[in-house]
Amino acid sequence: MRKFPGELIVAPLCLLSLHVSLHAEPVCETPDIDFQFLSAEMRPSALPFVRQIPVAIQAVCEWWGPTYNGAFHIVVNNVLRQSMALVPAWYGKIGYIFFPDSVVYLNRGGAATIHEVTHVFAPNANRFLAEGLAVYAHEHLKGPPAYPNFGADIKVLARKYADKADISSFDKTGTPTPLRFSSDKLEEREIYVLAGSFVRYLISEFGFSKFRELYALTPLIPGSRNAGNAKRWEEVYGLTIDQLTSNWRADLDAH
Repeated sequence: MRKFPGELIVAPLCLLSLHVSLHAEPVCETPDIDFQFLSAEMRPSALPFVRQIPVAIQAVCEWWGPTYNGAFHIVVNNVLRQSMALVPAWYGKIGYIFFPDSVVYLNRGGAATIHEVTHVFAPNANRFLAEGLAVYAHEHLKGPPAYPNFGADIKVLARKYADKADISSFDKTGTPTPLRFSSDKLEEREIYVLAGSFVRYLISEFGFSKFRELYALTPLIPGSRNAGNAKRWEEVYGLTIDQLTSNWRADLDAH
């Protein structure tokens, strides 16, 4: 029997191992998470909220992909009235998520956890699309009842406000400008519902990959405002934003 030197066998195996590692798909790893309770020490009633954060991170990562692998800094405070993660990301503080202590304690776990975690994994320079994706994700991934729809179906809610919606105007809003500045007919909560409904329609009608293609055209660059060119809608979907809006309204009325 002819014998081969061990290194002749080991070398190909090493090359095979290297090839596999180079082409391995990114995985969702458990991130570092730190909690800061600024107003006081954490109360026992905050435990449901604390437990939801790693669950939300895992859910969003598996759904959207591991596009963020840094630490998460969860700040519970008594100053800010709304949860936020997108605005801190615009200021270069991606991974920081602020929650009002009233939401954490009084809602007993009803915080917009998945919504805000989505902003960390998928921030965007277009405020309308960024909030629409976050609202859609929170519903799609079954987050706890929270702002803006508090557990109600966003499509059903959107029917109430669709006739007042100016989607092309919303689309011109660049992060971090609040969406309430884009309409004098609707409250910001109502615009968030419309944004979630519109994103849900796009994904349902044209698929997730098409939406991601559109979304990638307006990447968030800290400190920069650029909501994107209106022509990008036609480039991706073959329809203008006004045509897509008409089709979205028809879909709301049909179901």
